[in-house]
Amino acid sequence: MIDIGLMVSMVLVVAVPVFYERLRPISRAEPSLRFVDAATGAAVAGLVTGRLAALALDDPPSILRFPDLLIIRSGVEFWPGVLVAVVLVAVGAHRGAVDPWWRLGTLVVPSMLAYGIYDVTCVIRGGCYGPASELGLRPAGASSAMVPVGLLMGLVVIFGARLLRRMIDRGTEWPTICLGALAVVAVVRAIGSIWLPRLGDGFTRPHWTSIAVAVVACIALGTVMSIRHRQDEVER
Repeated sequence: MIDIGLMVSMVLVVAVPVFYERLRPISRAEPSLRFVDAATGAAVAGLVTGRLAALALDDPPSILRFPDLLIIRSGVEFWPGVLVAVVLVAVGAHRGAVDPWWRLGTLVVPSMLAYGIYDVTCVIRGGCYGPASELGLRPAGASSAMVPVGLLMGLVVIFGARLLRRMIDRGTEWPTICLGALAVVAVVRAIGSIWLPRLGDGFTRPHWTSIAVAVVACIALGTVMSIRHRQDEVER
């Protein structure tokens, strides 16, 4: 059976960033390199890595069953996938004699849009889950309406992408842009996961991972911004 909701989500995940890039190209980006060219291979590798990591942690024997690998809805480890994708993009930039921070920075906004769009389209993948609420949306199969946590998370990430785009236009350095994007996504996932459905009362492994990444990203971002501020003071 074809998962229409997931298919539509993936089409929008690709189409929206591509359209945005054509509508508002980043002036400091590489003019000959498009988002799809730079990100497709890394995104696919990240998705495969995330799926393999989820199976290795939750059900190792299923790694040998190819059909199980294709059931993306049953679990993907987000941050291992992101790590592999980032490394591949950085290595590709290095091989092409391009500053890795530059390459990664130019992909930040469309990548965040893609992630935000995926979360927002939970409304067409069976519904967005969260705490019960009379003012929320009712997911398929649920007995009551819920606060659409996934939808709200996606909107916040998209808003964060807009702020980072403004920072890029003002000439903010690429490391700050990259770490800022990492911090936004990690914080959104860390906070949003509090209200997402889970088994048991404690935090899940992905939730703890997002918290750890958020802490590291915020500390790294604060350090980079502090160093830059000191350099500016010395130059003055």
